[in-house]
Amino acid sequence: MEEEAQLASGFNPPEQHRLWRDVLLPRSVIPLYWFYKTALLPSFLLGKKPRVIESVAIESGKVGWTHVYFEELEGSAGDFFGPDHVIRQVIDRDISYFPQFRAHQRHQNPSLLIIDVRTPTQSWRAALLETFRMTHLLLRQGITPLVVLTDAYYRRHRWQAAVLTAYRGSVVTFSAKEIVQKIFPHDRIAGALFMPISKKRLNWLEEQKSQRTNFINELVKSTNKWSGLKNLDLAQKVSTKRNYTWSGIKTWKKNDGYSKNKKQSLHVVAIDYGIKKNILRYFSDFNCKVTIVSCKTSAHEILKLKPSGIFLSNGPGDPAA
Repeated sequence: MEEEAQLASGFNPPEQHRLWRDVLLPRSVIPLYWFYKTALLPSFLLGKKPRVIESVAIESGKVGWTHVYFEELEGSAGDFFGPDHVIRQVIDRDISYFPQFRAHQRHQNPSLLIIDVRTPTQSWRAALLETFRMTHLLLRQGITPLVVLTDAYYRRHRWQAAVLTAYRGSVVTFSAKEIVQKIFPHDRIAGALFMPISKKRLNWLEEQKSQRTNFINELVKSTNKWSGLKNLDLAQKVSTKRNYTWSGIKTWKKNDGYSKNKKQSLHVVAIDYGIKKNILRYFSDFNCKVTIVSCKTSAHEILKLKPSGIFLSNGPGDPAA
């Protein structure tokens, strides 16, 4: 039933594409891969040998470095190689890419470069030429690339990763290694890629877990001790400390917003047990002058104000208190 539902919805499982995935696709990549290797052979022969990994550079755009993934990747690399041996390379996507790439590698000269394959807006030929220039530079300087392949089935991603790792380096993939191996020209593949977690983040998570447990325990204790609202006179805590006259602001209207009452036909004394401002606005809608007094105000003091009416507001606590 599940397979019928998938087929009816237009979804085809991978088994339906074995001819394309396992036969046609690899045969279209491998000849091009050997062409890549042949074209890059002079750079490989004249370039430096790969060095012992002493420094690691991680490249990402400005937005990428705001994501937790790259933060944790940097932290994990720092745990393994030491924080002083990890270099952050920030790419500005609004300007030309390759000059930035070249400047970073020449000035920082890392042993290992972690880089994700890009989907530039440039043409296919320009993208391929740029990738050749990047690989040539890495080979000449003896830098080993570690390429993150986000989508192995996207041809430009796959060919860019193949060019960058033509002679050295590895590809890290989000998909299972066994699947990618069938459509990729070499076997230097690590997969699947999971979120790296640094020791700093693990310690932080453990600390947060401990704090959360303690907080929950304290919350349960305080909840069990709470006697409820019975016999609590909370109105005294929320009532106004001094008497005042409402500003006359009315309720909000679509075209006028908040307007002010200019008539005072009636005088209402509102006893504050926790009164809400919107109640006062409604009184202004009915052209009332409103004087707000504390809940501790005596009846004699209220009557001295000569009100047209007296309003007792709602409020918290036990009404019987």
